[in-house]
Amino acid sequence: MSEENTIKNEEIKETSTEVVEEEGKKKKKQLDVYNIVLLVVDYIFIIASYVTALMLISELNDEFASLIYMNIVVMVTPFYALFCSIVFYVFKLYTKKPDTAGIKEARRIMVATFFTIVVYGFVMDLMEYDFPHAFYVIAGLLQFFMTLLTRFYRKLTHFSNNEN
Repeated sequence: MSEENTIKNEEIKETSTEVVEEEGKKKKKQLDVYNIVLLVVDYIFIIASYVTALMLISELNDEFASLIYMNIVVMVTPFYALFCSIVFYVFKLYTKKPDTAGIKEARRIMVATFFTIVVYGFVMDLMEYDFPHAFYVIAGLLQFFMTLLTRFYRKLTHFSNNEN
């Protein structure tokens, strides 16, 4: 009897281990898909931030309303957004579950965004593109808040649904 129980226990352990491994793989795939979608949304929002900032600056100063500045932003910003994605990956902004965004992640977003804005401004200055400092500030703030929105969207919608 004890041999049969031992054999049954071993079979149960093997089966439960296989089930846990399969569930872990499913969760990993879901996490990977979530992070890939997050990366694509970040990429789009970063480009949108800089185009929007240029349009806002153009309203304040007609000098920046020309197509030359828009072409510069459209040509340079996709490469910048790719750079931002790499920096965000280094800052571990693509390794979290959707519901785990918190203060630590917001702090990492702030530091990563500040770093990328400084690099963007430096590169644009090296290329002798004369954008006002307000452009970088507005674009950086938009980038920061849009990136925060992508991370905290689920928590914000959950919070607003609980109030009703």
